Amino acid sequence: MMAVLTLDGFVALVEYDAEDEIFHAHTINGSVPIYFKGSSVDELKSDFSRELNKRKAFDTDQGNDVENPLSGNFSIRLKADTYVDLMRAASLSHMTLAELEALQSTDSILEDLAQFRASNKPAPLGQIPDLPPKPESENAAAEWGLPDWRDPLAYGDTLAWSTSRWRWEFLRRRQDYRNDFDRHAEDTYRHYLNYYAGDRDEITDGEILRPTDPGFRASMPGTPKYGLTGLLNPRISEQPGHELYFREYDMAFYRGRGPEFLEGGKPENVMLPAGRFVVRFDLTRPLAAQLEAAKSQLIYEQMAMFGKELGTKKHGKKWLLYLRVLDAWECGAHWSEIAAIMPETTKRNIDTARDTYKQAYDQGFKF
Repeated sequence: MMAVLTLDGFVALVEYDAEDEIFHAHTINGSVPIYFKGSSVDELKSDFSRELNKRKAFDTDQGNDVENPLSGNFSIRLKADTYVDLMRAASLSHMTLAELEALQSTDSILEDLAQFRASNKPAPLGQIPDLPPKPESENAAAEWGLPDWRDPLAYGDTLAWSTSRWRWEFLRRRQDYRNDFDRHAEDTYRHYLNYYAGDRDEITDGEILRPTDPGFRASMPGTPKYGLTGLLNPRISEQPGHELYFREYDMAFYRGRGPEFLEGGKPENVMLPAGRFVVRFDLTRPLAAQLEAAKSQLIYEQMAMFGKELGTKKHGKKWLLYLRVLDAWECGAHWSEIAAIMPETTKRNIDTARDTYKQAYDQGFKF
């Protein structure tokens, strides 16, 4: 089932996943698709607004033009069934109808759509392009240390993987993480060399890890962005287990230092961004009752903000399939090829492959 949702001029296609009981959606008239989801219509709308605001805030922080919906005029007389076909072609292309028409004639679009339906394969780029665009790398598997996505055994003993290892595998496939590592790795290595330059006699070869070594951490200024205290090389799957330590939440702790420090017991002001909440504990009294009271209050505050207590619905049984789909897409596989590795219990078609890719992409941000 597919529906349409609009917000501030952005148009999104909405699909319902009956297995997970959740709506998945993405915008179709922006320069970059915005993905969002929800277990109800209200939650879907709320997440749409939140993700759109995050995109605009990111553009502002980066000094980019704020994302606006693509618009334009497109007028043509068509039969109703022809119009439906053209809209279907535009949806498959992840373009507006006007953008698709700018690439080729109406007759050519309909011809490509007919070929698409007959072959069940994506047409060449410029006719009905894949969604989202393929990576530029011609040898992604070698560059990023990706296993053969066609063979699930190539991923190793995934049953023995910890949650931290799964989190790392999804994280190292994220393009923003890769970009950040490459941006900071060389500077971090040079800093280490300069820092230990005076101790050369006491440092044996190999003690200073290089960016290409497992366990090397690139230093990134500011608050840990990915839950790690340093950025591990995303090209290396097998990292030392003790290095895969993720901070579950961005938490801050303050310890009271007495009335002398507070100038006679005056309270301190703590500036907090939206969505943060401070709880004060008394270390001179038993903690169990205080922790229980704090938990109750935090749940109350969360429900007041979101209308429910938040929880992460994890589907570990799907994670291996998700990695294979992400790797297949990055290595240039067609949607029809990706559809072939779908479980036998699902429909092995292009729509299922595309939906699974979107779920796999989202999983990288859920841990």
